[in-house]
Amino acid sequence: MKLSPLQLLHSHFTTVSIIAKEEVTSEVSEESGAQYPKVLGSDVVTEVTLGVPDDENDPHQFVVKLGVSSNTDANANASIPYRFAVQMEGIFEIEHDGTMEERTRLVVINGASMLFGSIREQTLTLTSRHKHGPLLLPSLDFRSLGPEPESEPAENVRKSPEKKPISRKPKAGKPEST
Repeated sequence: MKLSPLQLLHSHFTTVSIIAKEEVTSEVSEESGAQYPKVLGSDVVTEVTLGVPDDENDPHQFVVKLGVSSNTDANANASIPYRFAVQMEGIFEIEHDGTMEERTRLVVINGASMLFGSIREQTLTLTSRHKHGPLLLPSLDFRSLGPEPESEPAENVRKSPEKKPISRKPKAGKPEST
């Protein structure tokens, strides 16, 4: 086993909002063996923002911001028992000497995936003590968010060159969370 070229140096939540709906239209199906209400990918809205560091010529450190919320569209699944909005930021360092497009792709896709795992787990943990019981967000595929190799960034990835990375080191004796 070897270390990933992308390392999460620090992460933190900036927003966690979970509101139990008054009425829920469906229940967990016992026939399917599911333990949680079914949440479809279309029920979840994501937004990924990539902050580019000081060294724009050869950056190896990036800030990824991930927002995950329930779809408030009238056509969205009304059976989800909660309205939620969670935002998280992560500082990543990448040891990859490829092109800026390759680095951006690796950071956006893998960084958002790492942060989403934390958001998914925190949402499950918090809702386990809520009115309608635990909510497990579906696994998501972030590959469509990253720019294609050798091409321009995808529309739904915004680069924020004005954002500077925050240098934070983990406290001694405590492992970093992933």
